[in-house]
Amino acid sequence: MADDYVSQLRAADDKAKQVASAHYTSQAEARHENDALRSNVSALTDAQQKSLHERGALASNVTQLQVDASTANAGHEHTSMLNQRQAQTISQLNQQIQHTSSQVSVRFSAMVERSVYEDALEAHNAEAKTTKVTHDHHIAELIEDIGSLKAENARLSNDILWHQDYCQR
Repeated sequence: MADDYVSQLRAADDKAKQVASAHYTSQAEARHENDALRSNVSALTDAQQKSLHERGALASNVTQLQVDASTANAGHEHTSMLNQRQAQTISQLNQQIQHTSSQVSVRFSAMVERSVYEDALEAHNAEAKTTKVTHDHHIAELIEDIGSLKAENARLSNDILWHQDYCQR
C-alpha cells in the first residue's frame, strides 16, 4: 500500500508539474500577446498622431491658398478698376482731342489758306487715328491681362475646392 501511495504521490507530483508547466506556458503566451497588443496600440496611436499632424498641415495649406485666392481676387479687382479708369481717361482724351481739333479748325480757317488748313487737318486726323489705335491696343492688352487674372483666379478657386474636399475625407 505504501508503494501505491508513493506512486500516487509521484503521479500527482507529475500532474502538478504538467499543470504548472502549462500554466507558465499560458502566462508566457498571454504576456507575449499583451506585448503584441501594446505594440499595435502604440503603432495605431502614432499613426493617428501623424494623421492629425498631416490634417493640421493641410488645413494650414488651405488657409494659405484661401489667402492667395483673396489676394488674386483683390489684384483682379484692382486691375479692373485701373482698366476702367484708363478707358475713362482715353475717352476724355479723345473728347479733348476732338474739342481741340474743332478749335484748331476754326482758328486755321480764319488764319490760313484752305489748303494749308486741310493739310494740317489731315495730319491731325492721322495722328488722332494713330493715338486711338495705340490706346485701343493698350485697352486690348489690359483686357487680355484681366482674362489671364480671371483664369488664374478660377484655377486657384478650383485648387481651394480640391483641398477642401481632400481635407474633409
